[in-house]
Amino acid sequence: MQKWSEVTREERFFTAMLFQAVMKDPGPMTDILRSTFGFSEGVRIVDVGYEVCYFRDAWLVRLIQNRQSSLEHQTFDLVFWLSDGSMVIVEAKAQQAFDTKQVQKLKDARPILLKERCAKEVLLLGLHSSNYHPTTASSGFDKCLAWNDLVQAGIYPTMAAHFSRADSIYRQ
Repeated sequence: MQKWSEVTREERFFTAMLFQAVMKDPGPMTDILRSTFGFSEGVRIVDVGYEVCYFRDAWLVRLIQNRQSSLEHQTFDLVFWLSDGSMVIVEAKAQQAFDTKQVQKLKDARPILLKERCAKEVLLLGLHSSNYHPTTASSGFDKCLAWNDLVQAGIYPTMAAHFSRADSIYRQ
């Protein structure tokens, strides 16, 4: 019988693998974020969230003052909070392309997060298959990375097979 990790096409599975790796050791992902966004050497990941329903949960504990009903169910695949006060929101895809409406909701969230002082800077990162070629400008993201970029960088070698699979299944 095949392992589920060899069958699934669900990006949440692959994103969960990345989340687990970063939780154990944020250093390698910190390095990727530094090189991708040009953060200074001292910036590091101080917290990470998976499947973050930010507006719902932050409002409940009063991290934000204004309830955002239209974004209450908006879920961020991964969120990295950085030591310099920045927040990187990751939207991940494996077997499919980015959804324009979904990306627009991410873009709509940014000014609210800034106004609510949730971060000094909010950056949007698209994570996708290297067989899919969105441009940063047309995708709506500040930067994009492919799953294969993580493999090529040699980070989290125990997860390399998962990241390679996420990279290879586009349009399957």
